[in-house]
Amino acid sequence: MKTEKLKFDHPFFKLYGQKTAKLIHIDRVSYSDLDPLMVEMDTQYSAIVPDKDEGHEEVTRREIRTCKLKKGGLVLLVFLGDKNIPFTTLRNGRDSTFRRYRDQVGDTFDIVVKGE
Repeated sequence: MKTEKLKFDHPFFKLYGQKTAKLIHIDRVSYSDLDPLMVEMDTQYSAIVPDKDEGHEEVTRREIRTCKLKKGGLVLLVFLGDKNIPFTTLRNGRDSTFRRYRDQVGDTFDIVVKGE
C-alpha cells in the first residue's frame, strides 16, 4: 500500500521534527471561529535569513515567521506523530479536500517539508 505524503512549505514548530504521522481526526472550521492562539500555533515556523554583522560580514540568523491562512472555510486535520506528539494542520475548505482526508482517517502519512 502506498504511503500518502503530508506536504509542508516550511519547517513548522508544531512538527517537532517528526517524520510520519497518523491522521486521527478531521473537522470543518471557519477561520473567523479560530482563536488567535490556534492560528499562531498552526502557522509559525523558523526561517534562516541573511544578516550583516558590524564588520559587514555575511552571516545568517533565525527568524520566526508565520504563513498566511486563507479566510473562510478550512479543513482541520489532527495528527499523532511518530514521537507521539499531536499536531494540527489547516487546509483549504473545499469539499474534495474534506472527502479525501475523511477517507484517510487512521492512515499514516510521511511528513515532507519543502527544502529538507
